[in-house]
Amino acid sequence: MALDDRLEIGSIIFEKVFDTKPPKDKYYIVTGFTADTTILCTVYINTSININLFPTQRLKNLHVPISAVDNPFLKYDSFVDCSNLHQKATNMVMSVINNGTGRYGYVSNVSAATLTEIMGTIKNAHTIPPITKKKFGFI
Repeated sequence: MALDDRLEIGSIIFEKVFDTKPPKDKYYIVTGFTADTTILCTVYINTSININLFPTQRLKNLHVPISAVDNPFLKYDSFVDCSNLHQKATNMVMSVINNGTGRYGYVSNVSAATLTEIMGTIKNAHTIPPITKKKFGFI
């Protein structure tokens, strides 16, 4: 599903997010939309896996590696955290994409192979409630 050639499953967006402590600039990947497309879900890209939050191998396995070589906007090899889906209003993400400042907005699309791995990890994530997975079409 694509609402715009810059807003589809697999789009990578950069913006300031406020659901982290502290709020910070963050890259995230769009992974789904509600049936009416008013809400989308994303997974965040982190430079490392926080072992305080993810102490077990089972939790660490919910992170998909993403290469800086294949994704030149990244400064370091990083990890896509598939343990949690972050919900955002689609119109708010479109306003970030269309704001024209150049700092925030659409960056790129993740590779097909990495997207497949991310989607599979989300589908199998025991940390995401089935109702949330259903809302965004994972089940």
